[in-house]
Amino acid sequence: MSLMTTDINSTLINIASITAMLASMLAGFTTAIASKKVRIKGSRHKAGNEIDYEFDTRLVDVKVELDRQCSILRWQNLAATSLTFSQYIIGGVLTTSFIQDTLSSNIVGLLGLLVLISSLIHQHFRPDLKARLAKEQVVKLRSLLRDVEDNIFAIRNDAQCELFIKDIRSHVSSALNEIENTELQQFSKKDAEQCA
Repeated sequence: MSLMTTDINSTLINIASITAMLASMLAGFTTAIASKKVRIKGSRHKAGNEIDYEFDTRLVDVKVELDRQCSILRWQNLAATSLTFSQYIIGGVLTTSFIQDTLSSNIVGLLGLLVLISSLIHQHFRPDLKARLAKEQVVKLRSLLRDVEDNIFAIRNDAQCELFIKDIRSHVSSALNEIENTELQQFSKKDAEQCA
């Protein structure tokens, strides 16, 4: 019975180790991809002199940025969850004393290396902070989107509001600039912390 229990424990340990390795690799991959997500500007050509309120008020740019921030949020949440999951599994395998006795020193060393790699990925990319920042930006962008859509609705129902487009466009530009500056400040702060 003891030999069968040892085989089952060994199999479970191997499955947990492989699961943790895959979760760590997934986290590293998703964090790297999400960090490279670039800003794409919305562009569209107007035909003749027709008024395109969505384009003129930069509503197209707001929608593009909202999609980008939602994508960052999704990928960074996946990365943060994968890192946490893999660290808990590996930590559980390594800290349980009876399991450590059944592991070879090579596997213990490999698991220790995975914990180190997961910690380095977490410290370098900070997917948890990036996800939180993206969530804040998504909330701001959704609010901005609603404001612009309300203003466009008001303009379409009142022909006297044509000059109002310039004000909306300026408001949207300021909000998008604030979002970009917030990201820049966050990354500069993270770089400064890493240098210290």
